[in-house]
This record gives sequence, structure tokens and C-alpha cells, in this order.
Amino acid sequence: MRVPAARTFRVVVHHDAFDDAVLEVGAEQLDRGEVLDVVLAVGRFVERVSVEGAPREQALAPQSPQNPYRVPLSAGTISQVLTASQIQALKPVSVFDLLNNTTGAFSTSSGKKGFSGARIRGDSNLVWIVDGAYLPSQVAGRILPALPVNAIEQMEVIRGSSSLTLAPMVGFSNPSGSPTDGFIVIRTRRAQRSNGSVRLAFESNQTPAANVLAGTTFGTPRATGARSLGYVSATASVFDTAGPGGRLSNGHAYNVARHSTSALLKAGVSQGFFNVDATWFHDHSRFQVPNSALVASAGAADNWEMRPSRTDMLVAAGNLVWSRRQTTLFAVSHNRSHQKLNGAGSLANLNFEDGGLLNENRTTHINVRHVADLSGFRLSTGGDVMRWHTPTGQNSYEGIERRERITGLFAQVERSLLRNRVAMDGSVRRDQVRILNGVDYFTGGAQPPQPLPLVTNRTLAPAVFFTAGAHAQISQRLSLLGRVGRNRQSDSNINAVPGVALEPETQTKWEAGVESRLGAMVTAMATAFHRGVQNEKSISGYTYTRNNGALAVCSTAAVPTTGAGAPATSLQPCYTQSDTTREGLEFVIEGGWPAQGRYRAGYTRMTTLEDSANLVQRTTPRNVLDLSLTQGWQLFSATVSVKRVSSFEGRRPAGGADTAYYPLGDYTRVDASLGRSFVLGGKAYRATAYGRNLGDVRYQSVAGFPDVGRVLGADLTLTF
Repeated sequence: MRVPAARTFRVVVHHDAFDDAVLEVGAEQLDRGEVLDVVLAVGRFVERVSVEGAPREQALAPQSPQNPYRVPLSAGTISQVLTASQIQALKPVSVFDLLNNTTGAFSTSSGKKGFSGARIRGDSNLVWIVDGAYLPSQVAGRILPALPVNAIEQMEVIRGSSSLTLAPMVGFSNPSGSPTDGFIVIRTRRAQRSNGSVRLAFESNQTPAANVLAGTTFGTPRATGARSLGYVSATASVFDTAGPGGRLSNGHAYNVARHSTSALLKAGVSQGFFNVDATWFHDHSRFQVPNSALVASAGAADNWEMRPSRTDMLVAAGNLVWSRRQTTLFAVSHNRSHQKLNGAGSLANLNFEDGGLLNENRTTHINVRHVADLSGFRLSTGGDVMRWHTPTGQNSYEGIERRERITGLFAQVERSLLRNRVAMDGSVRRDQVRILNGVDYFTGGAQPPQPLPLVTNRTLAPAVFFTAGAHAQISQRLSLLGRVGRNRQSDSNINAVPGVALEPETQTKWEAGVESRLGAMVTAMATAFHRGVQNEKSISGYTYTRNNGALAVCSTAAVPTTGAGAPATSLQPCYTQSDTTREGLEFVIEGGWPAQGRYRAGYTRMTTLEDSANLVQRTTPRNVLDLSLTQGWQLFSATVSVKRVSSFEGRRPAGGADTAYYPLGDYTRVDASLGRSFVLGGKAYRATAYGRNLGDVRYQSVAGFPDVGRVLGADLTLTF
């Protein structure tokens, strides 16, 4: 490892049961390997060792060509990383709960057919990537609550215009295509040595949970001279909750019980220039679908339940390092979910056939890229192929097979100037969607009118994306960053409202930020951002022939289901267009101090929310604040996190004739944990007491679906 002689580093010894041990070390010692020899001799209680200031491994180093989720230097303030130690301290119940601890973001929880979701700076069209597997938001919301958070090594939030090389930037299940607003990347744990852990927990609402993790490595070069290095690890988890015993405001039960068992197997090998990791995740669950508090108290509760819910995710991802300057990365993934939505208990559920509605989702993704360092330039080129298939239909489109394919090509060039004090980058991407079987309708959370307009073999116009960025290191403590992104998509095969001339849809994003390292204890960042969409398409009515022979042209009235005015033919949607603007400021301050303490505070303020329909102003919170503080003392450590979301409004999901907007947000949530490490019988343990939503606030992020309130818990972790 080559490091500048003037630099110092912090060697950190990580262990699940104990606080991190930190040692200051100079560059010369690190080069000679003296400190690593000492740390590696600590013994069997050490889980892993990292050197802050030098990359722990190439796949995680932010600017390594082997990092499959690398973003340019100019995206420094646009992405945020949560590490394994931070995740363990926060005690989230799911990855969506974990997302609440990131700046500008909050999770949403819904019933009916909406499930879990997320919003970042008001955007909700997000993609999740787990160990290289692509999960559209509508699939992730159904299956990712079963992913055990103890198995996560790192979660990174990457906002939209920074990530043209990761995956397609257009989404599925929309007849006109829609740009992806960002990525949430999860990397699960890999064995660092031969060890493991067992965690037992119990929480409020009759919630026991257990997690077992074990792994081993092989081929240690220093000891054996072996050329092959590798690891094998496995995680098994069980989670069970009865949900709160209280009642919603309308007297109905919360209906949020869940039982889940899951297994995660990982293996990896490094053989000379070839490195590959393989992942298999499987879960078998059943869970209730939350009831709505907005249903009239005299009506019957829905009491829906997903039983069974099974997921299989297979991933192979790796790289070929041809030389120091030439690297090829690849990822192949396939995930399949099988779910049956059961509706016993409600008159409205009589339309459930054979006791339930089947939902099958299958997604296959192939991503290949090559990174070349040539004469001071770094060039990344590659492509994607994505297939999505639901043979049974999904959400409000049950019984209708849907198949789509996305192909994409991309290129990114980066250049460092002035002795690496200035870095510039530019990217281009072209994605094209082909709808093999689909529905010419999409309004999230709304039941479509009947009969549905279908799509067969429709090729959407290509979507083209451009980004550019710059990073300037003004001094050792001060840097400036800026990024701009733009995409354009021409609309074809869609019917305009009479008198409206549809124009190509364009989206422009820019960010400008400053980062200042005020010392070892303080790093401050400030960012201004803009997202503008011109000519965004939305359905404004339907054209169809009535049973009485009359023609309804782009009618905006409710579509009757019976009688002479009901449709005799399929509905043809009519589209209109409008402009939307979101602008804001984001501030982050983070750091730590030698006495085992660290903190982070983030604040996002939406300064401009404009659209012609006056909807974005009503449905986007103006202010989102996050704060986390961790402090250790001898064998104790405590963590407190706070989330504040200002008020906004939203419509009731699948509300039918109910078009009212209900008050949402306006809450402050406080979570906390207190843990102590100890050794008993030669084994390392950690006991933790924790609480989520300590203020017992029944806030809502989706109309009609309040949070379950205060949850108290305790866990015990044994590491061996």
C-alpha cells in the first residue's frame, strides 16, 4: 500500500459485542505493516479491522475501479453511507425503518396494495439494489421488510443524477416510462474471519426475534502462500410479531401481525485477477396488511393478509482486473417473489377468487461495464438488460400478465486536473423500454376503471440522460462540488386531450455544495438542489363508446360500471401535461471525538414547490430533520436518533370516490438504545435495551395508516 508520508490514519478494530477500538498510526508504520501485525494478533474476539484514511478493501473504497457502486467525486454531498456499526446502534426493525436515519428521506407505510415505500426530497420513484440485485420499488416494498438488518454491512443512498452506470434510469409498470429518482444500495455482510454471532431479542407487541450469523475464510496468503482467497457465510433469522393490541380511531384492529423466516447464504472467491461474490436470499413469510383508519367504523374491517409470501434472490457479481488500469465489472441477478393476498373478513373481499389473489414477480438484470484509466482519464462504458415479468398481474391489475424489457447503454468519463485538486466528470445514458404485455394506465394507489386498456408490443421512445459534475479541492479543509443532470423522452402512442399539443418530457436536476472539514471533530456540508420537470404527463380523462352508442371523448367524469352510460369498449386514456419544480437547501454537520463519540445532524428545507395543479405544494413536507448521537463510556454505549417531518397532505390509497386530502406528517420521532459489553465464560456478549418512537406518536405518512406507536425491546448478542 502506498500512502503519503505526511498522513496519519486511524486503525479501527470492530467487534459486535464491544465498542470500536481506535489507534492513531503514522503512514510509515502502516506501510511496514507493523500495526496490522499487532491488530491481527488481538485474538478471536476481533471481528474485522479497518483503516480509516486507507480503504479497507477495494470493493468498498469510494473511488476504486472495483467498487460496483462508485459515484464521481462531485457526488460527495449527494450520497450518504450507513455502516454496520451505525446500523446495529440504531436498532431498526427493517431497511425502511433504517432509511429514516438518512438526510432528506423518510419511509412510508401503507395498507391495501401499497405496502412499504420511501421518499427522498419529495421523490418516490426509487430503485433498491441488494448485492447487485435490482428491485423496483413496487417489488422492494413487498419483500425487503423480511431482509434482516443484522445481515447488512452497508447501506448507501445515491440520489438520481449521480448514478447513470448502476442500472436503468427508467422504471417498470408505467405506460410512458418514468425516470428513476435515485438508488438505495445495500451490501450484506461477508465473513472477515472464522467467527459468528447469535442474537436473541424480545420487543413490545409480543415480538420475539432471533438471528444467527456464521462464516469462515480460506486461503490466507501470509500463512499458507495460497493464491485463492475466499469466504463462506450464512445468516438465519426468525421474526414474529402480533402487532399492537390497541385499536385504530375507527375501532378496527391495526392488523399488522407478521411471521418471517429467512436465510442468507454468501460465498466469494478471489483467484488472481478474478473476483466473484454469490448471494442467495430466501424468505418465507406471512403478514397482515394494515387496516385503514379512514374506513367508516360501521363498516367491516378488511383484515387482509399475505399468506404465503416467498422470495428467492440469486446474485453473482464480481470483476476481472486485467491490469492496474483495466477492470471489467459484472452483475447477474434474478429475483422471484410469490405472494397470495387473502381477504377473509370483509364484504369487499368477495371478489377474491379461490381464497386469494396471486402475485408473482420475476426480475432479471444483467449489468456489464469496463473501467479504463488512460492518460489521466477514467472511462467507464457498459450496458444493461432488464426483464420484468408478472404472469399473474399485481396490485390493482390482478389477472393481467405483464412483461417488460429495458435495454440500456452508458458511458462516463472522469478527469483529474491540477495535481488532483480538480476532478471533472460527464455521463450519458440511453434506455429504451419495450412493453410486451401491459396496461395503458398508471395512477399509484388508485383502482383503475374497467375495462382496462391493454398494451401489446409497445416500444417506448428512448430516454436519454446526461450528467456533468466537478469537484474542486480549494484547500485541505474546503472543497466545492457541483452537478447537473438532464434527461429527455419523447412520448409516442399516447392520446392527447383535445387542444393540447404534447411536447417531449424533460427533467433537469442540479446540485451545488460546499464541504468543509473544520477539524477531526467537525465536517460541515451545505447543498442547494433543484429538480424541474417540464411537460410531465398525467391522465386527464378517457375516450370510450358507451353502451347506448354515444362517444365519450376524454371524459373526466367517473366512469360508470353499469347502465346505458357504461363503457362498451376499452377505455383509451387522454393525457395532458404540466410542469413541476422542487428546489431546496440541505445542511449536514457530522463528526466525532476521541472519547468514543460521534454525531450527525441533517436538515432539508424545500424552498420552492410549484406545479400547475397545486399538488406538489400540498403533498411534499417542507422540512425534514434528522439527528443521531452515539456516546461510549468504558463498556457502555448509548445512541439517540431524532426524526422530524413537517406537515403535508395526501389522498387515501384506493379511496374510490373519496378524493379528499388528509393531513399527514407533522411529527417528531425519537429512538434510543443503551448497551453494555461483557465477557462471561470466555465468551463475548453485548446486552442492549432500546426503544423506537419513544414519544408514542401515532403519526401518518400515508392517509389512514398510523404508526404502531412506542416499541420497547431488549436483545442479547453472543459472539464466538
